[in-house]
Amino acid sequence: MLKSETCNLSDTELVRFARLGDKPAENTLIERYTDYVFCLSRKYFVPGGDREDLIQEGLLGLLEAVRDYDESMGGCFRAFASVCISRKIVSAVRSASRKKHLPLNSYISLDVAAPYFFQNDCFDPEEIVADRESLLSIGRIINGSLSDREKNVLLCYLSNMSYRETAKLLSVNEKAVDNALNRLRRKLSAVLADD
Repeated sequence: MLKSETCNLSDTELVRFARLGDKPAENTLIERYTDYVFCLSRKYFVPGGDREDLIQEGLLGLLEAVRDYDESMGGCFRAFASVCISRKIVSAVRSASRKKHLPLNSYISLDVAAPYFFQNDCFDPEEIVADRESLLSIGRIINGSLSDREKNVLLCYLSNMSYRETAKLLSVNEKAVDNALNRLRRKLSAVLADD
């Protein structure tokens, strides 16, 4: 089928053709849902990852929707695809937040760290080491004094997520997010005051 012919087809018809191996039909579906995937991925944050990772997961969710959609069940493809895309993105965020991924998720990119370490054109190795030790010390304080929920809330807070977005991502209510933020502020203030 030609690409120009696929533009006028419904999502359900495109799914039928895509399952038969019709690449133009599959590409048309991807084009139709790419903006939705972009919008949905903006709501989430993956520590140590970037937006493109979430977009890729969302597109994989779309392809799973094409594979698994059953029109005999009565629902429209758009609703089914929306659920598949959302689940795939949320699953990627949860998977990245697990402790087994901590070494990969807690690295510091040189592009991000360089301005911090080399601010004011300081290339003094002693100051660089001292700055690095301070940064590592703060990391140890955070890891040693905060609960897992507080760490996750802190990550969301630092990525400018709203209470509502944080609550949805962590599967808690907004009050729990507020309480965790207040607890972590108190703990960090107390620990940093002791240091």
